[in-house]
Amino acid sequence: MLPARAPRPNGVEVSFWLWVTYLAIGAVNAVIGLIQRDRNRADAISAVAAKYPAMDQATIEKLADAVVAGLVVTGMLFVVASFTCALLMRGGRNWARILLTVVGILGIPFMIHRFGTEPQLLFQILLLAGAIAMMYLPPVNEWFRPRRRQI
Repeated sequence: MLPARAPRPNGVEVSFWLWVTYLAIGAVNAVIGLIQRDRNRADAISAVAAKYPAMDQATIEKLADAVVAGLVVTGMLFVVASFTCALLMRGGRNWARILLTVVGILGIPFMIHRFGTEPQLLFQILLLAGAIAMMYLPPVNEWFRPRRRQI
């Protein structure tokens, strides 16, 4: 029989809510992207046309439509998957904590490269860094340690 798990440390709760805040901003950004799809489509058409001037207009428009739709769908899937992992991390699943860490660490350079240094972006990076740091505080690490069966 496994010993009872200790009460959830505050660091897990703080990390969870930092993740939720970060992901809520991501969800809002995805919705804004959907609302502004015409502007985003025009921007994508301009970018593709500038990079590939020999490409015909119909192909450019199809490519722009795919990019805009793909970004919105990918953003929402990321939010749902990450929120699920945050819930599982909060429930004590160490693999979810590790997956959130990897995704968060890989996401920071992407956000910096892709979006620059807007205040919202800096806030999101701080949320991510805080969420990750809170998941590895000593009491949290102890809580995630595997429990050994008692004989």
